[in-house]
Amino acid sequence: MLVRLLLWLLQTETGDRSELNLRGEEESLWNRFSAQEGGCFIANRPESGDGCFLLKARQRAEAAHILIVNHSLLLSDIATGNRVLPPYDVLVIDEAHHLEDEATRQLGFEAEQSALSEHFDRIQRSDGQGGIVNMVRQSARGAAAFAIGPQAYLVGLTQALSQANLQARDSLTPFFETVRRFLRLHSEEAGDYDRRLRITRSKRAQPDWERVETAWDALQRALIEVEDVLDALHTAIEDAEGHLTGYDEIESELGALTQAGRYLRDGIAAAIEQNDHERIVWLREGREGVISIAWAPLNVSKLLQERLYNDKRTVVLTSATLSTEGGLHYLKERTGLTEARELLLGSPFDYKRSALVLLPRSFSEPSWPGYQAQLEQAIVELSRATNGRALVLFTSHAALRTTRKAIEGMLEREHISVLGQGIDGSARQLLDTLRREPQTVLLGTASFWEGVDIIGENLSLLIIARLPFTVPTEPVFAARSELFEDAFTEYAVPQAVLRFKQGFGRLIRSKTDRGIVVVLDQRLTSKRYGRAFLDSLPSCTVREGPLDELPEMAANWLTRRER
Repeated sequence: MLVRLLLWLLQTETGDRSELNLRGEEESLWNRFSAQEGGCFIANRPESGDGCFLLKARQRAEAAHILIVNHSLLLSDIATGNRVLPPYDVLVIDEAHHLEDEATRQLGFEAEQSALSEHFDRIQRSDGQGGIVNMVRQSARGAAAFAIGPQAYLVGLTQALSQANLQARDSLTPFFETVRRFLRLHSEEAGDYDRRLRITRSKRAQPDWERVETAWDALQRALIEVEDVLDALHTAIEDAEGHLTGYDEIESELGALTQAGRYLRDGIAAAIEQNDHERIVWLREGREGVISIAWAPLNVSKLLQERLYNDKRTVVLTSATLSTEGGLHYLKERTGLTEARELLLGSPFDYKRSALVLLPRSFSEPSWPGYQAQLEQAIVELSRATNGRALVLFTSHAALRTTRKAIEGMLEREHISVLGQGIDGSARQLLDTLRREPQTVLLGTASFWEGVDIIGENLSLLIIARLPFTVPTEPVFAARSELFEDAFTEYAVPQAVLRFKQGFGRLIRSKTDRGIVVVLDQRLTSKRYGRAFLDSLPSCTVREGPLDELPEMAANWLTRRER
């Protein structure tokens, strides 16, 4: 990786992480070399920063009239006390339907065991090598004209830090194993999803929660000891300025380590120790067995008002999918802009002529036994009728994998390829394949519900397997649902409608596009709330019919010429 970085540095003009294709195991190494959230000693000392990419980026931002950033950077700025972006008083937020979810992530906390392990490695690896401990030792021993007393004091502090770090590392695994046992004992089987357990007042009253608190107390005391020694070492290093080689780098790393350690300790302490009714706390076990501890604010609208909107002269939220059932009330409530003026604009596309929505009659609902077989049959027959050129949107990876396995052979006999997200390549690779080889059926989940932009005939059929409701037990969703009198109607349905509109928007991407959307979820017509989904779509041509007639209706729509 070092060789790749050195070659890249000869070519890059920005120093931006997005220019590199890093493997998973290289991410932690990247964090050791990169400057994030102000943790760069050169960028904080402009006189020595001629070659610093972060400093140059900040200078460009300070001099610019318009800054374009993503939601993550915008909200990380307010999460860090406005230390990332220069001051501004006009804010335009595009794709604003994501604002609540991104604010939930950025203003919350989540840490896996590996985050603490990497923190300990930055201090000193378990084999006694590397880290700030050895950086200080080498610098102190190689310092010229440095008194023996201060030198010995520095080396002594590194020994104390090494010992404190080792003790903290020893407390880490027992704590996370205790968390794992509690999580598995009090949660249901995860199925296709991560296993998650929301920590409520009743969960904290369980007898074995005390074991979690005891294990955390041991780890926290060890973390505090590490912080205390880091503080002492930091002070000693500052006193030795002018005597140590690599002083700037050591001083910056010590500051970053202290900040990172306190962030991790405070974040876990907030989850384990505090029963705050304004905070949602949960434990998670990923499908690979990785345990994490997380929390998020219960209500981000107040935080957005106080920390993002209040000092701005103008705030504009915009998106193609802000409205539900022709109004903006839901999103205004969720993002804390209830007093905002609103404007709904029509689409530039003639959906009546370009988009056909097909709804099958007498189709099984997703919870019924025959649903999966009917779903597979529908996808195969519809894809044959359109000769591929199809995107199928799922809400579950398990359903995607099951469907792919069942339909692959049948469609490949028709020379139609079937590609699945997470199975046959990255999202970009799969989309590129569909653009090059239209005789393809692409099966996607989460990220494919938006951001897919394929103009022209190569995407002519969009199949929505089921309405995109959030899993009811998801901790943030479950906690926020409790704030409503009728949570399903007032919260679950509008949230799912916005996602449904995003999925629908994958089909028509230009004024000349033409295609079919098939919704294989009977609830759209059998349930009263189904009307909310249909009423939120632009004015399309909508037809119902028996499943065996839908392929012919689709083929006729694509071949019919405009009069």
